[in-house]
Amino acid sequence: MAVMFDTWHVIHWILLALLVVLYVLSCIRVASRMGAIGKNPALWFLITLFLTFLPALIVLRRRSAAATATGMFSEAERCRHCSEVLTGSDAYADRCPACKMPLHDGDAA
Repeated sequence: MAVMFDTWHVIHWILLALLVVLYVLSCIRVASRMGAIGKNPALWFLITLFLTFLPALIVLRRRSAAATATGMFSEAERCRHCSEVLTGSDAYADRCPACKMPLHDGDAA
């Protein structure tokens, strides 16, 4: 099965890559500042990288667990063939707008 990308998925990954680059650059900045005052820059890079990433990881895991517990991303809201999120009128359509496969068991392929 071919992976299909739409514009929003591409924009999402580009923004995520930019955020990661900015995050690493900020860690480098902290390390260079600490190196300027005589501290070990590699150690401070690692400290900054891990200690600032851990809270973000905890928040993301809690949000995904809460979304799963509340049924925010249930199976009924996703296409069973391509996992595309069905929103609005797409959830009541006969076929998935992304892969064009039938959304319900009674539909012929």
